[in-house]
Amino acid sequence: MKASSVLCLYDYSSETGSGHLNRCSNLCRLLTSAATTSSLPSYLLPINSPILDPLCLSKYSNSLLVIDSFLLTDDSILELACYFNTVLLIDDWIGRSVLRPNISILDWTPCAHLSPIKRPTVKSFFGIEYAPIELSANFSKDSSAVVYLGSNFNYDLAFLSELRNSLPSSISRVYIVGCSLSPALNIDALNSFVFIPSLPNAMMQDLLKKASFLVCTGGWVAFEGISHGCFLLLVLLNSTTYYDATGFIFLGLGKPFCVFSIYNTFAFQIYHDLDMEQTSYPIQRSKLNSQFSAMVDYLFQ
Repeated sequence: MKASSVLCLYDYSSETGSGHLNRCSNLCRLLTSAATTSSLPSYLLPINSPILDPLCLSKYSNSLLVIDSFLLTDDSILELACYFNTVLLIDDWIGRSVLRPNISILDWTPCAHLSPIKRPTVKSFFGIEYAPIELSANFSKDSSAVVYLGSNFNYDLAFLSELRNSLPSSISRVYIVGCSLSPALNIDALNSFVFIPSLPNAMMQDLLKKASFLVCTGGWVAFEGISHGCFLLLVLLNSTTYYDATGFIFLGLGKPFCVFSIYNTFAFQIYHDLDMEQTSYPIQRSKLNSQFSAMVDYLFQ
């Protein structure tokens, strides 16, 4: 039976940040608009929602259930899957034991299809071709860069000074998003910086449409940057975004960005051998989202 709505459960807290919510919002919007000429309703709920009570779940049994959560256990996911005809597990699949005929896996990490871990008994959609984001055609680039290293990144003056010195000399304005450092500090090295403690997603998109470069660690913001024509400068941290970052580099969508105050051996070894102006970026960018409609056809058949 074709799903009548989309129900998305996601992790959200001050520690995990808003990335899960932003990507789930985009995914639900694209799923519902691609599945029918009359958009299906979609519901985005944090995993602590009362809807997880079995008495509530029966009302949504004809929904496509999307799960974007590191916090839900395998047993919890399998229990939830009993109430739905179709379940789509986002991103967090390596190491999971959630093999059921009605569960599919979506991981748009750039090189997820190269993973040696296989799930032959479930339907899988791997790679940037399935990323739930559209290529923007309306942007006009200037000489600015946007820096977003996560909501919990600890910025300090030494790092910011080094960042300014490491960026291309053509950059005239640097937007530091998620940093509360006061711009009133009289530091010549930072006179081109604009500090933005927090920013609504729509305003972040406006910045990315104008920026030539995005400095990030990978993650959802990197896909948003690519969609708006930014070239990625990737800081390789030991975090859940590491595989995103290395995948973008492998595909020519960005280059490693070595900031020595957060020294990374891998980045240091290849940093000086790469030219940020020479890349296969336009060709690889066209892959983004190219197979998304095929996944929608399968999920809503």
